Amino acid sequence: MHPNGTNSPSTIDGSPDPTNEQWVIRRWVAKQLTKDTPVTIIWQVKKTNLSCGAGVTGLLFVNGKLVDSKSIAFDDSQGEIRRCKITLKPNDIVDLALSPVGPTGDRIDWCDGSQTWFWVDTRVTTSVAPTLAVQRSAVGLTLTFTGSLQAADKVNGPYTDVTGTSPVTVSFSTAPSKFYRAKQ
Repeated sequence: MHPNGTNSPSTIDGSPDPTNEQWVIRRWVAKQLTKDTPVTIIWQVKKTNLSCGAGVTGLLFVNGKLVDSKSIAFDDSQGEIRRCKITLKPNDIVDLALSPVGPTGDRIDWCDGSQTWFWVDTRVTTSVAPTLAVQRSAVGLTLTFTGSLQAADKVNGPYTDVTGTSPVTVSFSTAPSKFYRAKQ
């Protein structure tokens, strides 16, 4: 894909028109949704022609409202995979636009061939951080946690899994010092 910037002849008769800029648009309409649905829109923009240009910008719109954007340099073949969490309604319109505007604001598109894609993920993602609570007793510590428990002899690890379910009681005589963490 290649957006046309202000330097491209973009009128029907081929004459230059510096006020006419053309963007590439990918569109998805949420026809299969039957109710308000939390989604993650995963998208990317990257350059395919790395020899020159001013870079490009990917712009993510929902119902015409800009919800995310990313400018990349002319030689960025990796781009960035981005995630935008939003709630969509039935028939909402998602557009991923490719603009010839690079990171410096230059609107000229010399050889800015690029690639974009997006995916609307309707799977529910509930990411809850694990918790760890410590209570001292006469014989040791009681560790109450969600997720799984790990232990290490040094604060920077390496950590290994501790067998057992919450709560776990650790004796003071186990080691002179021990470090614990909960993980999902």
